Amino acid sequence: MADGVVDEVLGLLDTHAAVSVFDSNMFDSIWRDNDTPKAVQKCKLQEAGLVPTLAKKSEGKNRMLWTQKGVTLKAPNGIAPVLTLANGFSTSLKTDLGYQHVLNGKTIAGWREF
Repeated sequence: MADGVVDEVLGLLDTHAAVSVFDSNMFDSIWRDNDTPKAVQKCKLQEAGLVPTLAKKSEGKNRMLWTQKGVTLKAPNGIAPVLTLANGFSTSLKTDLGYQHVLNGKTIAGWREF
């Protein structure tokens, strides 16, 4: 059985494959358009293949981040967080467009408007 909400999330992920880090608010337009209750949103993200990270304090706020499947986030205390991508390449969390959006609202070109 097809799930329109999951399909819309997958569409955004496919369109923006270079974005590896998300928060649930980045999908607010999908939640709103489909009347998706907050209690169900985490399940929809998991069904779309996103993996929750442990809530960590980042830039002074506790944040629950989600990553693409195969991407790992290592954020030991006192050390800059590092993303290891599915291809094995490691990069600073701060370089990810999704994280930049979460942190300071930086627009992701072509991302569905909120």
